[in-house]
Amino acid sequence: MLKNGIWCKTVNSSVGTISLTSEGTACSSYALRRLEEGRAGYVRSIFQTSLNIEAEGFLFHIGEETAGLSCNGCTLTRAGIRTLLATASIDDLVLFRSGLLRIFTRGGVIHLDLSKLKQCSLKLPSGKAADQLGNLPLLTLPSHEKLARSLTKLATPFVERDHRSLQLDMLGLGEGLTPSGDDMLVGYTAVLQIANASLLPLWLKALRSLPLEKTTSVAASYIEAVCEGQVSEALFDSLTAEVEKMQQEAFQKLLQLGHTSGNDTLLGMQAALIYLKITNHTKHIGGA
Repeated sequence: MLKNGIWCKTVNSSVGTISLTSEGTACSSYALRRLEEGRAGYVRSIFQTSLNIEAEGFLFHIGEETAGLSCNGCTLTRAGIRTLLATASIDDLVLFRSGLLRIFTRGGVIHLDLSKLKQCSLKLPSGKAADQLGNLPLLTLPSHEKLARSLTKLATPFVERDHRSLQLDMLGLGEGLTPSGDDMLVGYTAVLQIANASLLPLWLKALRSLPLEKTTSVAASYIEAVCEGQVSEALFDSLTAEVEKMQQEAFQKLLQLGHTSGNDTLLGMQAALIYLKITNHTKHIGGA
């Protein structure tokens, strides 16, 4: 049936409530802020240990805590995720209001009070020098010729008019939930963000103008987030770790994401670091 403009399955009003609030471990403050005004949505996709909710243009992710926190969502314990995935189905109606997430399933109404979960900020700080970002691990270069060329261009000084055309060439390029080109753009942009690079304003202006419908909804949500300085927990830890050992551990966790997502994100980071070192365009807040 159609409800509040959202196509969803019929809900049995006689079923009970299933509370998962006690199984919640963390919620991105950015994601909660995006949902503050109240939204209607539906379960868009379900995976082995997570699901995505489409909420009026915002893709909200619920995942298992061991996989790390997404800037676009929250995490549950393994038991909580099992209960959620055993109960929810594609197209189930979802309502957000006053911090409370409700999923209307055939087996019951799932309640998850996001406002009671640990609030975590994954917004990147700015003003970190490129040479403070440590040594990246050994990476696998893309076999896709167009990706390899784009990666080389990212690392090479380019003129302002080339920003958008370069981004367009990479948008949606590759396979999977987050195509390789998009992962590289996210990694590249994250380094520009934390380094407060002089290139950043023009780069973000071009990135925000991209036709994100040309890539997957998941990739689009992460591109939108990184434009606001918001990244996944694994990427955040990789860029903010103060101790080399902790940073290398964070890099390894990042490499484990997806089939090639972690590697592609790190390739984008590496291209940005090379660009910054070549151009010496890094500037710092409160510094020279």
